[in-house]
Amino acid sequence: MHPPSPPPTRAALFVDFDNIFITLGRTDPAVAQRFAQDPLRWLRWLERGGQAPGSEAAPSERRVLVRRCYLNPQTFHEFRPYFIRSGFEVIDCPPLTLQGKTSADVMMALDIVDALAHPADYQEYLLFSGDADFTPVLVRLRKYDRRITVLAAGPSAAAYKAACDRLIEEDEFLEHGLGIRQEDRRQPTAPRPVKNQVALLTRIGARLFEAAGAAGALSAVSLPALYKEFPEFTRGDNWLGYFSLRAMTEAVCAAQGQLVLQEGDPWWVARREDDGGSAPAPAVKNGRVEEEDRFARELPEVADLARRIHDLTETPYLAPDRYATVLREIAKEVNQNGFDATQTSKAVRDGCYGKGVAVSRANVSFLMKGLLYSGYRWKETGHEDPYTLGQAVVRNTITLARRTQFDLTPTQEQLVRYWILGGLEEPEALPLTETA
Repeated sequence: MHPPSPPPTRAALFVDFDNIFITLGRTDPAVAQRFAQDPLRWLRWLERGGQAPGSEAAPSERRVLVRRCYLNPQTFHEFRPYFIRSGFEVIDCPPLTLQGKTSADVMMALDIVDALAHPADYQEYLLFSGDADFTPVLVRLRKYDRRITVLAAGPSAAAYKAACDRLIEEDEFLEHGLGIRQEDRRQPTAPRPVKNQVALLTRIGARLFEAAGAAGALSAVSLPALYKEFPEFTRGDNWLGYFSLRAMTEAVCAAQGQLVLQEGDPWWVARREDDGGSAPAPAVKNGRVEEEDRFARELPEVADLARRIHDLTETPYLAPDRYATVLREIAKEVNQNGFDATQTSKAVRDGCYGKGVAVSRANVSFLMKGLLYSGYRWKETGHEDPYTLGQAVVRNTITLARRTQFDLTPTQEQLVRYWILGGLEEPEALPLTETA
């Protein structure tokens, strides 16, 4: 007999509309429109627990008792009806200064503090805003033993993120809250089959099943080396006509029948168990630990500074040659397919896997968001080059460090340049298509 399910969490939701809409619109106006015109969709996702499928944390259902949206009626009046019909209280916050500054943040802060005394005794506060000015409010909520969940589109201060219990990542919100998936944004070219395709995929699947061994699982980054054992497989962008490591792996799993692709970051392939389940995720972090040890062993001075900056700003801790791979993959993906808020980070991550470099999608997203918010704009001609992208990452990294009151010396700034750009040649241009 199963124990009874816990009652839904009593929650209060406060949305800084201007902040979220403008931030999402910087990367993709269509995403911002989806957020503004279909709030009931992401509200229902929050009520179901607001978790990505396969998340380690068990979803906890919510009753969102308070739904308040704060917006500038002069600029965003057209979106008021969508929130009203979704059961929100819309709080108009018109500009109060010549510069267009509204009182939304102050009104939100006052309402959040007032809600602490409400008889409903809200257990969780959901805050949609990337404004670090709310950090003192989050600290106050923690003192009252309230759970805090934040959606901060775009980059946000480390102290702000540390003050909440859970941060909903922007990519997670787009994919699962707004339902913006890869197939919604871009239809891939149909696969070009090779001779005896099914038989080949089945043989490759048998090799993966064997390689999974007793652990029963394989990390995505380990797959390209196994694929190269087959003479029919030619490394390049074709991937047996499936055009990505993931798409080809899905075909291999379907042909083999006893393998299943499991979601995660990174994703992995697992043996299907007799009870219909699958093996747990492999210890893919081991690869990162070895990478970090190699970085610290070969470049101790650079690695020490990189670790300090990572701890303060969350800038990915990768060795220079790993940064070179990521920057090349970003440039290649944007050159070939343009920038897409939901797809580019996935494609770059899978491209890095294909080159044997384990990098999380979160790390890729961090770098691309840093490019955007540091003022970098993708070239209209599509001729991105990794060195120029790396220079923008260097500037953003130094800026982020300074915001944490870590004032880098000129020597340390040069070490940052070597950390990010040391694996690239100056200048390093990238062709629009990569040869096999």
